[in-house]
Amino acid sequence: ASIIVDADGAHGDDDKPTRMEFYTTADGGSSASERLRIQSDGEIFMGDGFGSANRSTILSICGAHQSPAGVMAHVGIYANDSQAADKGGSISFGGQDGSTAKQTFSAILGAKENSTSGNYSGYMSFFTRPNGAVSAERMRIDSSGHVGIGMTPSGIRLDVTSTVNDIARFSGANSGGIT
Repeated sequence: ASIIVDADGAHGDDDKPTRMEFYTTADGGSSASERLRIQSDGEIFMGDGFGSANRSTILSICGAHQSPAGVMAHVGIYANDSQAADKGGSISFGGQDGSTAKQTFSAILGAKENSTSGNYSGYMSFFTRPNGAVSAERMRIDSSGHVGIGMTPSGIRLDVTSTVNDIARFSGANSGGIT
């Protein structure tokens, strides 16, 4: 394994762009391969396809297709405390709100649906955050594919609950109604 710090362009008097490259050797391999790179602009590349081309992202992860149907993924986010219902990995989205530099606006949670050991049925929840409050779950897709908006799915494909009279509106260019 090795870490290489290398020039990332021409160096001048007050201009010294550099990048860091991280290499490891696979089990049974004889030569190291680059696994991670931090470019001089802070962009991070993992996997395949390193190069100087800017992908306009902060983090780029590239590799062979990983089918979620085969329980594989390019990125895994896991909770590491004891197993229980409603525990799992989450991703939050946010930014500056004018007074706080890192404020959460919304989130996605993938969690265990039950507390049975060895049962890995899971759900995905989507959260949004109203002003002056913490994030609240707005939609859930359970392990059967049922969707609940404003509530936990109750066993039908789409279940929508609201505290206001108008629950849904469907419209289109054709005034003939919904078909």
